[in-house]
Amino acid sequence: MAGQAAGVALAAFTLTFVTLFFLTDVERLKGAVGSVVRPAQAERWLGVWERVTEMVSRWAIGVVLIAIIAGTVQGLTAFLLGSSFALALAVIAGVLDTIPNIGALSLTLLAEEGLTAALIMLAVVLIYQQVENSIVAPTVQGRATNISGFFVISGVTIFGALLGVLGALIAVPVTATIQILVQEITRTRRAEIAAEQAATIRHASPY
Repeated sequence: MAGQAAGVALAAFTLTFVTLFFLTDVERLKGAVGSVVRPAQAERWLGVWERVTEMVSRWAIGVVLIAIIAGTVQGLTAFLLGSSFALALAVIAGVLDTIPNIGALSLTLLAEEGLTAALIMLAVVLIYQQVENSIVAPTVQGRATNISGFFVISGVTIFGALLGVLGALIAVPVTATIQILVQEITRTRRAEIAAEQAATIRHASPY
C-alpha cells in the first residue's frame, strides 16, 4: 500500500514538473515544431500549437482550482469538527486531489476527534468526491479545455483503465489535444459542408 501511494505521488509530481517545464519552454518548443513542417504549412500547424499550449495552461489552472475547492471543503469540515489539524488537512487534501478519483478518499483517517466526527468527515469526503467526479471536475475541466463533461469523464475512465493513475492524470489534456487535431484536420471539409448547407437553404428560400 505504501509503495502504491509512493508511486501515485511520484506520478503526480512528475506530471506537474513536466507540465511546468512545458509551459516555461513554450517558445523554444514552438520553434522546434516550426522547423519540421513545410513553410506553406507552418502557419497552420503553429496555430494548432498555440491552441494546444493555451489549452494545457487552462487545464493546469483548472486542476489548481479544483484542488483548492477540495482542500477548502475538507479543511473547513475538519475545522467545524474541532480538529486541530484542519489547515494541514486542507493542504494535503488539495495536493492529493490533483490525482483524479483518488486523492480525497485517503484523508478520512486524519479526523481523529472521535468516532462521530470521523463518520461525519467520512460522509463529507465521500459525498464531495462524488460531486467532484460527476459535476465539479467535468464542468471546470470541460470549460478550461473546451470539451464536454462527457468526454472529460470518458477520457479519465478510458485512460485510467489503460494506463492507471498516470493515464487518469493526462486524460483531459490528451483528449482535448486529440479534439484540436481532429478539428484542424477536418476544418476544410467542415467548411465545404457548411457552404453547401448555406447554398441549399438559399435556394430553398422563396425570397
